[in-house]
Amino acid sequence: MKYAKVDKYDANLNDTCVTYDVLTIPDPCCNISKIPESVSGYKCENRKTQNGVYSRNGRLIFALFYDTKIATESDDISDVLKKCKTRMDTMPDDLQGGIFVKLSLACDDKSSDKSSDGMQNHSSLKNIYGESLKSCKTGTEPGSWDNEGYCSEMGGGVHQICMNVTEERGDFSEATGQSDWSEGRVGNNHCMCLGAWALYKAKGKGDGNELVCDSIPDMSLDPSYVGNWNTWNGNEYLKKDGKPNDQIIDGVDSMVQQCYDKKNSKYLREKYDNLRSKYSDWNSVI
Repeated sequence: MKYAKVDKYDANLNDTCVTYDVLTIPDPCCNISKIPESVSGYKCENRKTQNGVYSRNGRLIFALFYDTKIATESDDISDVLKKCKTRMDTMPDDLQGGIFVKLSLACDDKSSDKSSDGMQNHSSLKNIYGESLKSCKTGTEPGSWDNEGYCSEMGGGVHQICMNVTEERGDFSEATGQSDWSEGRVGNNHCMCLGAWALYKAKGKGDGNELVCDSIPDMSLDPSYVGNWNTWNGNEYLKKDGKPNDQIIDGVDSMVQQCYDKKNSKYLREKYDNLRSKYSDWNSVI
C-alpha cells in the first residue's frame, strides 16, 4: 500500500475489452543494479522489462484486483489492521521478505541528476527539436504521462508521443484495439506509445495535425526505442505472407514529417537520418 499505485489495465478477452484495476510499481529495469539478487524473473533491455505487462500510465503491473466481499462492522479485522500498521511502519531494509517494496524503490536513486524527492530533473530532457522537453499534461485526468506531466521514460513508461485529443480523435483507443476510454481524454493531451500511434496512422486515422511536438522526447527517435515496437499487442496490420508490415516505420515517418512541418529543425533532421540508417537492421523482424 505504501509503495504501490492503483492504475487501469485494458485487456482483450475473447474480442471483448475488459478494464481491470491493477496494482503497479515503476519498472525496476530503470536501475538494474537495484534489483535484488534473489529476483531472477526480470528480463531488462533499454531500461524496460521485456516480460512484463504495463498499465495505462506505463507502470509495471504486479497484482490484479477482483471482486470480493467488502468488510463490514460485524467483521473483526483488528488483527489484520494491526499487522498492516506494523508492516507499513517498517523500513524496507528491515522487512521480512518485502521483495515488491525493494523492486518498487529501484528507481528511487538520489543521484545528482535527480531532484530532492528522487525524481530525475526534467530540465535535463530534450524534445525532438533538441530543446527543453515541454510538459504534455493538460486537465486533471491521467494521460499516461509521468508524475510531472511529461511523456518520458521515468517510472518505466513507454508513452512518448504527445497527442492532442479532439472530438474527431477521441476514438483513438478503439481504433488501436483497446476499449473506448480515450473518449474521456477529449479536449486534453495524452501520451501515446509508438505502437498505438503507428497503428492509428496505418488505419488512415487523424488529420495530420495531432501531435504536440515540443512535448515529444528525443528518445522517441532512438533506434533502441523504435526497434522495440516492431510488434505491438498483436494489433499489427499483416502482409499477405502473414508477417507484420512496415507500420512502425511509417508511423515514425508520419511523426517526423508532421513535426518537421511545424518547425524546420536541423536537430530533428539529423536524429531522423541516423534512425533511417538503422531501418535495414530490422528486416529480419519486420
